[in-house]
Amino acid sequence: MFDSLVEAGYIGKSAGVNYQTSFWIAFTEAVPFQRDLYNGRKPASEAKEPKAKAGKIESTDRKALDATLSKAIKQARLLGLTEFAADIVDLCLEALDDFKEVE
Repeated sequence: MFDSLVEAGYIGKSAGVNYQTSFWIAFTEAVPFQRDLYNGRKPASEAKEPKAKAGKIESTDRKALDATLSKAIKQARLLGLTEFAADIVDLCLEALDDFKEVE
């Protein structure tokens, strides 16, 4: 297909090669076609992955601590770390009076 576009003069030879390469990458990796995949750029769906970072803590309270621990428990479960999540829950219940997971 891209060879036909080159032969007809619609695109240059190097552009045709780049499009062919990008098409093949999209096909084999099951990602959306982007014309610049050939240059090693990650697909937009992968490139926009947010970076994990924790915010600065200046003040807090017990309610915020329970929410943070509950979030860590939920993350562990989502990652399939069920035993780790259970260990966190056990520790929280033993060490913190009236700990309740926050939804």
